[in-house]
Amino acid sequence: LPMTLHRSRWRQLARQGAQYRPQPLRELPSRTRYALLLAHLADLRQERVDLTLAMFDQLFVELLRRLKLAHSAALAATAQTVEDQLGVLVAAGAAFLRATEQGLDPVATVFKAVPEATLRATISAAVNQNRAAPRDHLDLLAEAFKHQLAPLLAVPRVVPLEPVQLRTPALKAFDHIAAIAA
Repeated sequence: LPMTLHRSRWRQLARQGAQYRPQPLRELPSRTRYALLLAHLADLRQERVDLTLAMFDQLFVELLRRLKLAHSAALAATAQTVEDQLGVLVAAGAAFLRATEQGLDPVATVFKAVPEATLRATISAAVNQNRAAPRDHLDLLAEAFKHQLAPLLAVPRVVPLEPVQLRTPALKAFDHIAAIAA
């Protein structure tokens, strides 16, 4: 087919090629048959690539949504404990500052405001608390799906098209995973 063939004519040939069954298609002249098949297969390829990219985008949007929820739930689970520990430490700090301002014994003032056992337990719990580095949902994605990295990173090699939208959530996540894997 000539390269100057108008896109609407190309689509028309593709639609015609999609409607034929193998036997009637075989009976057409070879030039017509090949033109219909070429247009149909090229259109079918483009449709499959578009569907693959849409499915990839939906998959990542769903993964990111789930990971954001998991991240929020993990933060909410430890928020009350951290808030309680912060309250004890603020009370001890305020008592210490009050003692220095008023010239009182700092140790006695702190232990009067917060019992020594409570302060020791709070400091011990805060020191021993397993705190991960600040993370967002993209970091969780890389850890949660390590076994799926290779297939996900193969998608751009399998699908040879450049995206029209450059900053979709799926592409942001994919760029992040590719950077970690590199």
